[in-house]
Amino acid sequence: MNTQLVDCWRRLKQIMQIQWIRFVIVGAANTALSYAIYAGLYAIGLNYRLASLGSIIIGIGVSYVSQGSLVFGNKSISAFGRFVLAWSLIYATHVAIITICIESGISAYWGGIVAFPVSAVLSYLLQKFVVFKNRHAHDDAETGLS
Repeated sequence: MNTQLVDCWRRLKQIMQIQWIRFVIVGAANTALSYAIYAGLYAIGLNYRLASLGSIIIGIGVSYVSQGSLVFGNKSISAFGRFVLAWSLIYATHVAIITICIESGISAYWGGIVAFPVSAVLSYLLQKFVVFKNRHAHDDAETGLS
């Protein structure tokens, strides 16, 4: 095998050990799915609040499994209650941002796009420091990040 390819693969594996990078990659996939659900529900006539709620409910299940296991090393159901509470706060923030956008003359579609990055940052912080708080010390020690 080509030495450059082996070195590239080794570097990629090192990069994937960094928790926030895994969060961004997994989160991007979850966000794309969540936005597609939101836009689809809104397109079929649901109010943006209900479309966002539907997106969040489906996203919670997908995200708990993917973020919990791939990012935070949690494969048990023990943190699910905290996860749901965290997402309740994220949902409220998300809808508030969309509401502000709509009241400012921005469409609900664009409001959803504006809200997702804020939701992603809030999600990472709540998951790292509240939901999976006992799981991140190992990753930070491994990567030298805090």
